[in-house]
Amino acid sequence: MQTDFVGPVTRFASLPDTPHVGHDESRRLLGDNPAEDAVSRVIAWAHAQPDSTLRVSHVRDWHDADDPLQCGHLEHFGPHCLKNSPGAQFVFPLDGILPDKELTILNATGLSNFATSDIDEVLAPHGGHALRAGLMGVWTEAKITFLAYDLRSRYPRFQLAVCSALTASSSRENHFIAMGGSAAARSRDPLAGCDRVGARGAANVTAPDNGTQPS
Repeated sequence: MQTDFVGPVTRFASLPDTPHVGHDESRRLLGDNPAEDAVSRVIAWAHAQPDSTLRVSHVRDWHDADDPLQCGHLEHFGPHCLKNSPGAQFVFPLDGILPDKELTILNATGLSNFATSDIDEVLAPHGGHALRAGLMGVWTEAKITFLAYDLRSRYPRFQLAVCSALTASSSRENHFIAMGGSAAARSRDPLAGCDRVGARGAANVTAPDNGTQPS
């Protein structure tokens, strides 16, 4: 999750860019104190787990305005997450990571992470295993849903989960439509098991496995 997508904004302020989810969805994710919100707490927990328990991959938009291949995307959505800009920064800290933990950061330039990042190279060695993978981020109806379908089709043995409290969309309505309109998605504790929430049926978790969990 990056500033240009979910960074805090006041209720009636102009949005910094087209892809930003807006005040309500940003506040739902980050709360009034981003240091104590569900996203930061989950990220801090994940960064404190050994790789033998949980492997963490952060996929970020990382655009280059001078790249002709990205011109169409940036013209459609407007400039956002330009590499090395404040808007491309994560909204959660990257300090406090467990020593020796291998944190993977993948740069994506389009709606499909598989088409525009090295995520397939990271996941391919785990393709034959029934690993559990949790997805969090924005937009629920776009990048999260597309990623869930790509994972389901490319790695059918993976057990996927999407948590409503850790994802957001351009509107609350779009978010819940993407989550399948599940009542469970609306009420689930953001720090308790999110293992039954799927993205349009594409990311329902099956029985747990003891394997390493890329997320």
